[in-house]
Amino acid sequence: GTTRCYQRKAWPPRNPQPERVVLENEGQRGFRELQLRRQKQSEVYAREAASTWRREGSPLPESSPAGPLYSQSVAHGDNPLLSRGEFLKYGYVVPEMFERALKKLAFDSEDNWLILADLLAKVEDKATPDFLEPMQLQMDEVDLVWREITHVKDVVDGSSSCESAWRLSREWYVGLRQQFRTSDAFIPALRSILRHPESGEAQRRAAALLMTQFQIATPELFNRYVADEGEDKKIQVMNTKAWLMNLTEQWEINVARSRVEKAILVRNRTELEGLPQFAMEDAVAAARGRGYARATSAGGPWLVRMDEAGVGPILRHASDATFREHVHQTFARIAFKGGSGHNDNTPILENILANRREFASMVGQPSFVDVVMPLRMATQRQVFAFLQRIRRSGMPVAQRELAELRGIAASQGAQDVDQSDLAYWRERLLEDRLGLREEYVREHFPLPAVLEGLFGLLTRLFGVEVIEAPDDVDVWDEHVRFYRVREAATGEAVASFFLDAHRRHGQKRPGFWVHRIHDYSELRRHGSRHGPRRPAVHVVCDLARPGEDGTPALLSMDEVARLFHTVGLALRTLLSTQPEGFVAGTNGLELDAVAIPAHLLARFAYEERTLRSIGRHYKTGDALPEGAVQMLAKSRTFHNAIPTLRRAAYAQIDLDLHVAYDRQDEMTVYDVVKLIEAQFSVIPPRVENHEVCSWPFSDPELAGGTYADLWSEALAADVFSKFEDAGLDDDAAVGE
Repeated sequence: GTTRCYQRKAWPPRNPQPERVVLENEGQRGFRELQLRRQKQSEVYAREAASTWRREGSPLPESSPAGPLYSQSVAHGDNPLLSRGEFLKYGYVVPEMFERALKKLAFDSEDNWLILADLLAKVEDKATPDFLEPMQLQMDEVDLVWREITHVKDVVDGSSSCESAWRLSREWYVGLRQQFRTSDAFIPALRSILRHPESGEAQRRAAALLMTQFQIATPELFNRYVADEGEDKKIQVMNTKAWLMNLTEQWEINVARSRVEKAILVRNRTELEGLPQFAMEDAVAAARGRGYARATSAGGPWLVRMDEAGVGPILRHASDATFREHVHQTFARIAFKGGSGHNDNTPILENILANRREFASMVGQPSFVDVVMPLRMATQRQVFAFLQRIRRSGMPVAQRELAELRGIAASQGAQDVDQSDLAYWRERLLEDRLGLREEYVREHFPLPAVLEGLFGLLTRLFGVEVIEAPDDVDVWDEHVRFYRVREAATGEAVASFFLDAHRRHGQKRPGFWVHRIHDYSELRRHGSRHGPRRPAVHVVCDLARPGEDGTPALLSMDEVARLFHTVGLALRTLLSTQPEGFVAGTNGLELDAVAIPAHLLARFAYEERTLRSIGRHYKTGDALPEGAVQMLAKSRTFHNAIPTLRRAAYAQIDLDLHVAYDRQDEMTVYDVVKLIEAQFSVIPPRVENHEVCSWPFSDPELAGGTYADLWSEALAADVFSKFEDAGLDDDAAVGE
């Protein structure tokens, strides 16, 4: 008999036939129809491009053919997302190119998947590991374009038009991913690769990963639980998934808009009393980015942004307790309006949890976490035990810390310590006990010196050297730097990365993160002379910009640790030489193991030898005093129990909401949140604060995964203990 393996969605058959194309006996006719379809679609693309040639600066070449079939560059306005070299030329990308690039990939990939499905249908359950290669090539092209589109939206173009174009293009990207993940033609082949004697460990792991992704994407779940219940059940499951996608997209929009809407404009200088000069300058820069062009550090106005970089200095240094309270409460109510008004996630949270629970029930799982848990290292039972262990061991320490904070607060005339006062009095205690003032520390951590020490640490640990290569690429901002990573011993190319270290108000999304550009690949090559494609990433940070007088950006100890942490996130991609693309870098890695290198590098940031290598006064070049080195090393765990318990509480809330919460019960989701917060807090939580409304709920694969950062940090501590046992001053032992 014949095998039905491809779903035609966009074009009708020439004569009444089943919805699926039969390839085994009628393959030639199917391909002829594809050719006609491609010709018609090319005419559509040419008409679309005709209206944008002039706008995008790509006039129609005189040498273009007269017929309806145009080359890719002409039919798509010379779209750099589709015609690129080693790296994208970011200055030539405009939002109108996003959707057209993915539409072109969707058009091409439909044919490619058809050909691949035809081959898999012929071999059925006798597929060899070689079949992973065309799958990898197809998905790599799609992911490459999507990552660059997201990067442009996040750091290059912060306009609303770019945001809208990104959201429209995301629909095409999700469709392309679903086209692969929901095709049941690949399932027998993946099972065959798992059993094939020639499959290596990486290929088996890749096949197992793809099978897991298929299960989450529903074809396996359909076959196992829904197939016997009729077409209506299948449609209901797909509708639930589509509704979830709409809800999570609106969640992201509400959080972003609420952060802008709730930013606090300060006109009274006394409210900012005690704030260091660097924080005042940052608030002025934020005000200028919002349109207050005459804002000055002395006269204001000052804008307090509702993100960590804007709120953190206020809570640590502002001496006005009333203003600290106002900022803290505003930050704790991002995207919360109690169920009324715009940019409100109050009802959306209930709907997301209910629909995820409904979806899990439809596919035979007790909770949504059970659907995604196969992508993680730990089991639910292990995670619950881990979080409760943190609570039991952390609560007595946190109570002692709170007593110390209340003591120093009482000595300076404060009556009590509330949630909004914790960071302020911890900073005062840090100054009193360890003699560390943030402004003094910043003067000894200029960014060039920190980067020099960081790159030296990478050489010591991994035997690679990092070399700046400013002339190799085009960058999107004058302060963006480009680096090549090479083997220190041989000079052989290893990887490359962009470092976008400084904040740009109104243009760049705040925060610290890593964007992959591409992974190591022996299938993709940048020219025959360059060998395999080497991995590349964007390392994005949220540091102050250098001064107009040439003063370098100065970092606090917390920012130093976050810089090390962010570079650590990139290490799995940068140092990977895994030829199997589906498991190269962070691909296929369990969620709760991804951040181990990041926490390891952040732990090295507090090591005394590292502190000596990065500590240098930005004016005189004098080394960081030895006493300060020792105190900074101790500060890593100074009064750390209360913040750790807060992180554990968020992880417990995330798990409980996705595992046990049912909105049919008497308690609301916010009742559950406050009950768990009370279990992990030494200060009673405030009923009016709703931080949960601004949590990252958008990615379903991260559901119940907030614990992963704590889990990775615990494993990184075990790894660092191995270095301590070998001797941190023994370079040979450390390198080994």
